[in-house]
Amino acid sequence: QEAGLTVRNQEIIYRLFEDIEAIHKFHINPPYVWDSMVKLQVTQVGTITVKRKEVEVVGATVKDGSTKMTYSYDVVRHGAVVAEKIKMKSARKGPEAVTELAKGAEAGIVFEGFEGVEEGDVIIGYEKRDRPPLFGFLNEKMFME
Repeated sequence: QEAGLTVRNQEIIYRLFEDIEAIHKFHINPPYVWDSMVKLQVTQVGTITVKRKEVEVVGATVKDGSTKMTYSYDVVRHGAVVAEKIKMKSARKGPEAVTELAKGAEAGIVFEGFEGVEEGDVIIGYEKRDRPPLFGFLNEKMFME
């Protein structure tokens, strides 16, 4: 206490873990994590005109995982991220509009927030989810028996 540190006294061990977890969450981590869910390889890039406006269409093949419209995407070129957290606006597999693409599928995709994708780029999709508890394996029931 002389050094200006907070001292906590706990008589029940799980309360100690709850305190440590709360301190950890508050000072160190954001309340969520980004999980890598899909990897796309850009095979070609083109443009189409929609309502008198040119829109970039990315031809891509799903290499790993599956896409979802709700994911955020990063564009990686030669190992460096050139765009972060862009959103998929639409995807078409042939004439059909789709919301998900499985591994091996090829599609034309329009992204929001970034134009400048190049052939050979890798696009990685991330899902945002709540960070799991630091000491989630501990719960009150373990100590009440």
